[in-house]
Amino acid sequence: MIDNEMLDAMRDLLQPVYLKLEDMSLKMEDMNLEIKDLGLKIAKIEHKTEKIDNRLTHLEYQTARGFRRAEDGIQTLFAVLEGQGLLPISQSDRSPMGKSTVRNKILKYKEEKK
Repeated sequence: MIDNEMLDAMRDLLQPVYLKLEDMSLKMEDMNLEIKDLGLKIAKIEHKTEKIDNRLTHLEYQTARGFRRAEDGIQTLFAVLEGQGLLPISQSDRSPMGKSTVRNKILKYKEEKK
């Protein structure tokens, strides 16, 4: 009987410890869920930054492409206007933009024809 009473007394003493451990376990589970949720949010943010980076890269490409097209258009316009005699023919071998142009090719063709 003394052993049973001793066990009951020990159980009574350990009950609060067990309850505290159970409470701590529940809190740890909640924290694990919050950590997983944060991980998902971080992954979402990383995906958005990659998407923004891709959009910026595409925008840079389109901008450069637009400038090249505009430059080509300007060079063609110069060549046509010079060919029609509306602009004085430039004797330089370079365009005002610093690159060889269609205009220079036309000028060379006209000089070869003469």
